[in-house]
Amino acid sequence: MYINSIKMDIRKVILILLTCFLSFNYLSCKSKSEIRNSLKSTTEANVTNKPISKDNRKTSNILGNDTLTSKNNNQSSEEQVSLLNKGIRLFYQERYQKAINIFYSLEELIRESGSKNDLRFPYAWLGSCYYYLSQYDKALEYYQQALIIDEGRESKIDIAIQLNNIGLVHYDLGQYDKALEYYQQALVINEELGVEREIAVQLNNLGELYRMTGQYDKALEYFQRALIIDEELGRKGDIAILLNNIGLVYYALGQYNKALDYYQ
Repeated sequence: MYINSIKMDIRKVILILLTCFLSFNYLSCKSKSEIRNSLKSTTEANVTNKPISKDNRKTSNILGNDTLTSKNNNQSSEEQVSLLNKGIRLFYQERYQKAINIFYSLEELIRESGSKNDLRFPYAWLGSCYYYLSQYDKALEYYQQALIIDEGRESKIDIAIQLNNIGLVHYDLGQYDKALEYYQQALVINEELGVEREIAVQLNNLGELYRMTGQYDKALEYFQRALIIDEELGRKGDIAILLNNIGLVYYALGQYNKALDYYQ
């Protein structure tokens, strides 16, 4: 009961710390720091964000560093960004169905007036909405559509993001071999790019997969590698997740004193 209580508490802590370690970046003529507390409509949207993780795993950025474009006019572009921001706001309020409706509207508008590459924005967000609604078939459908676009753009950072998110869906479906495949692909790309934050995400997710499949030595290896990175980056929220995960491994191994050390 005590360990279960700790697991529940850490999940609450993760939610409380969400605003501390998630990043919302919108490209506009104003300072990015001004966007921290309120989502604003802009003529271009540079969206880098992380949805709340399920259990002790971590999701990657939904989108990498790029902007919405418009083939026709600024008014259309502004409308697209307005819809995108509204959908994101609803997403973080956990009003997923309403967010889905907005992202479908955004998809339709982009098809009419925007660049086809911009469809990755609604696709990625739709994938995450359906993921948190546990509608995994639809989540996979939209994540995969976003991945196809990112592969066409040869945007490695975005490819890695979608590979990780697809891996999360397969993990939730209990398809651990497939999840492992996607996690490893994402890790290779992020190591190639040297994106330390995302490397830590992949290492954590791989560690969690190995923990769930009883491969405790591997789980510890990956959790500890991720912990080193997050400590270097000073990411307190992620450090808390990893300490909890390491504690769970030691608990499973019957090393209760070590488990308590990490929980504390």
